[in-house]
Amino acid sequence: YYFFQIKNFDVRNEKGESLGRIKDLIDIGPHQVLVIQGKKEILIPMVDLFVTSIDLKEKLVRVREPEYI
Repeated sequence: YYFFQIKNFDVRNEKGESLGRIKDLIDIGPHQVLVIQGKKEILIPMVDLFVTSIDLKEKLVRVREPEYI
């Protein structure tokens, strides 16, 4: 996906709780990192292990939260 397609999408964890919205995307070489702005800023690698689905119609990204969150 391109950043312009998912910018400002709502991000929810596996429990359906909102973590915030996609604010930015950082390219660190081997993969990109989602910058999510909610109560606090969260960085989540944009890899299959953490990003479980992207729904363009619903403007929603579902993620598996890393242990450090």
